[in-house]
Formats: sequence, structure tokens, C-alpha cells
Amino acid sequence: MNDAIAEIMSLKNHIALVTGGSQGIGEKTAKILAESGAEVVICSRSEDRLKAAQKRLAAQGQHVHTVLCDIKNPGSIALMVQEIEEHIGPISILVNNAGVDIPMAALDVTEETWTTIMDTNVKGVFFCAQQVARFMIPRNQGVIINLASELSFVGMVPYAVYAISKGAVVQLTKTLALEWAPHHIRVNAIAPTLVETPMLDALFSHPEHAMRQWINMIPLGRLGTPTDVAHAIAFLASDAASFITGTILPVDGGRLCH
Repeated sequence: MNDAIAEIMSLKNHIALVTGGSQGIGEKTAKILAESGAEVVICSRSEDRLKAAQKRLAAQGQHVHTVLCDIKNPGSIALMVQEIEEHIGPISILVNNAGVDIPMAALDVTEETWTTIMDTNVKGVFFCAQQVARFMIPRNQGVIINLASELSFVGMVPYAVYAISKGAVVQLTKTLALEWAPHHIRVNAIAPTLVETPMLDALFSHPEHAMRQWINMIPLGRLGTPTDVAHAIAFLASDAASFITGTILPVDGGRLCH
């Protein structure tokens, strides 16, 4: 990498907050952003998971800060952002990664299931963005990257509520991009296909069979990896994407070409 490319991709002097950063895509994103020069904060509801992720990242040479937060609770989000701003520094990159999926046939969905998914995937994303933007706007700069999904665009059984929530993330991303563009805040989203994470076993009763079916729908012939998604996030966070806002970037091996 020549000096000009390295400079435009560098995240040096940035503070990045990664929600749901204690595992999977979030943990890999924290690693890639730290390797790119950012000072990274990861949040989760579980102190044990945060400590374990911090230890794993340290073993790979990357230091990250940790903070507890329940993103279903706007008050908890506000306290988290205030704590980071006061004790670590100004947040210039937000990665709204935290999310949840509970596969369930539409006729079986309960109000509790609906609330859990929507509060995490929509309300949490909105209020994280809102609270961070309260500090970004006076500074007239910032980057927000939301995690959407290929199911933001296509339907799949039994993921009705998850698909609804991720469709909402797309519209939220576009609207915030328009509203905050005058403040030089870029808002984009990543839309991954199925990604190889520890959550797969929980999602499928027969993971190997289900994954083979999914792979057959992906032109590049494999599932995504957390690294695939993290690299796309790092690109959108960098100055290489300085004229990109309101965009939903599929990281799906061509899945949405069908």
C-alpha cells in the first residue's frame, strides 16, 4: 500500500464506538478499526463477554475500551455516550452493529418476540445514532454505519420480524443521511448475507444443511465472514468514502443479483 492510499484509509485520531462488539462481526470490526489506527470502544450488556473480547483482542495486539450498555434502553445509551465523550474522547465513528434475530413463523410471533427484536434492531440503532449525533453535530463531522441485512430487501421464512426490522434500518439510514448531511455527518449501512459466526448454531436446527441451502443462493459460492463485513465498514468509515452517504452496501457475494 503506497503512502497516499494508506493515508486515505487511515483511521488515526478517530474514536470509534462499536455496539455489540463482544463477538462475531462486532469483535472483528473492532479489530480491523483498531488496526486502521482508530481508538475503539466496544459495548455490550454482558461484562463477562466484554472482558473476554477485550482479552482476545489484546492477544492479537489490539487494545480496546469497554463499556456496558443495554441498547434497548435509551437512558443506558445516553449514559454510555456521555461516559465515552467525557473519559475517552469525542466519538467520530459509530458502528451500529448490535442486533438480534429470533427465527419464528409469523403466526407464532408473540408481542414479547416482536418487542425484543424491534427494540434492539430499530429503537437501539436510532437512539445510538441520535445520542452520538448530539455530539457530532456541533463538531460538524462524523460517520455512522448501521448494520442492515440482505433481508432488508428480500423476504425469507421464518424471519418476518427480523426482515421488518432490517428494512426499517435501511429507511432510517437514508433519512438520517439527508437530515445530517448539512452537518457533514455521513450515514451509511452494510447489508450482509449470512455470515459465519457462532450464532449460526442457534439460528438453525440443522446448521450444515441450512448453510448449504444458503450457499447455493450465493453466486460466489460461500458464506460471508466477519472479516468481509469489517473491511467494508472500515472503508465506509475512512476518507476513501468521503463522498458516500445514504448508501446501503451489500456484502453478499452477489446474493441480491437474483
